[in-house]
Amino acid sequence: MAGELLLSLAKTSPEYRLTAEQLEDVKLAIAEADRGEFASEREMAEAWKKFS
Repeated sequence: MAGELLLSLAKTSPEYRLTAEQLEDVKLAIAEADRGEFASEREMAEAWKKFS
């Protein structure tokens, strides 16, 4: 849903512009979510350690 919201904002709100790279990242993320490809609990815990 977040990716779809970003795409919608990019189309309708000129003050919110995604770069071509960001747009491709969002499309990739939506496709991964549609396939059910989500990070595991362990993967998320490891990722959060980088920000602590």
